[in-house]
Amino acid sequence: MKLAVSKCKFDGCAVSGLFPDICNAVVSNCPILQKKSAMLTAYLAFNGNAEEAFNFYKDALGGEFTNIQRFGDTPQGEQMSDADKKKIMHVTLKGPNGIVLMGNDHMEFMGPFNAGNNISLSLHPDSEDLANTLFNNLSAGGTVTMPLEKVFWGAYFGMFVDKFGIQWMVNHEYK
Repeated sequence: MKLAVSKCKFDGCAVSGLFPDICNAVVSNCPILQKKSAMLTAYLAFNGNAEEAFNFYKDALGGEFTNIQRFGDTPQGEQMSDADKKKIMHVTLKGPNGIVLMGNDHMEFMGPFNAGNNISLSLHPDSEDLANTLFNNLSAGGTVTMPLEKVFWGAYFGMFVDKFGIQWMVNHEYK
């Protein structure tokens, strides 16, 4: 299975991948960038299966890969094992409705790996139909912790852990 890359006008942006808090601050204070609507932006680390995970997310969410870099393509790549050279250093998936997922394969030099227990991703679809589609596609093979239902704060909400151990929330706000 191979990831296909298409051209991204933001390729080469070192800030968003390395310093997400700075990037978020810039976006929140820039009127031009605020005009772009993003339902979700997240950076996910995987224990050697980032390519499999991102192909699943591409199938579940739609969209295309706009940036893929492998550890073997780095200046230190020649010193790595063949298996580590193939691992994903950075991948960006741009989906419909402003969804952006970024991620990589975790490497030993990055410290201990803890799958999915330190982040929940929150999707905010604009309809119940889209909420159902996203919830069903992404929860396939995972564990539903709270089915989609109308909740007291005036939303259609559900939670699950996907088959890669990532925690998700889907929250459609009624207007």
